[in-house]
Amino acid sequence: MLVGCVTLPGAPTPIASGVLGTFRFRPVATAQASSALNLLDVKLVNFPGELVTPGPAVANGVVNLVIGWDSDNDGCPNVKEDGANRFLGGQRDKTNPWDWFEDPNDGDTLVDYDDVLTVLGHVGQVPGVPGYSVVYDRTTGPTNAWAPGPPDGIIDFDDVLGELASFGHLC
Repeated sequence: MLVGCVTLPGAPTPIASGVLGTFRFRPVATAQASSALNLLDVKLVNFPGELVTPGPAVANGVVNLVIGWDSDNDGCPNVKEDGANRFLGGQRDKTNPWDWFEDPNDGDTLVDYDDVLTVLGHVGQVPGVPGYSVVYDRTTGPTNAWAPGPPDGIIDFDDVLGELASFGHLC
């Protein structure tokens, strides 16, 4: 089975995030023996053409291929972090889980007023205080304020300013 997608001339450039397809296989028991699913010669290629190594995840007899499209699990896909446009998530490090600063609980990937107000609502919190989360705690980025660094142990106005530095960025 070969699955893929292409962009037709004149069509908008696709954003390489999300799921192209979900394939589920269930082994079927036969009278002589149980059948097994062998995924042979599986090759997955991401948007820039890099070979991606899938990891099989099995749950309730269902095999899913897990593809690391967001290597650092920060909510911003590798292809965007590798891009040149910082407003579209670019100029970030796809191996740095701290350089995308957006509330993962708000249902979008746009840094907007809701995100800034959420961080503001956590100002003064430290580890051990109810409501503290590393999601809202960052340090100033080593290169750019809009690509912050790891938590420093207190949510303060520097975190609010860091969120404002990436205001309008979309991943």
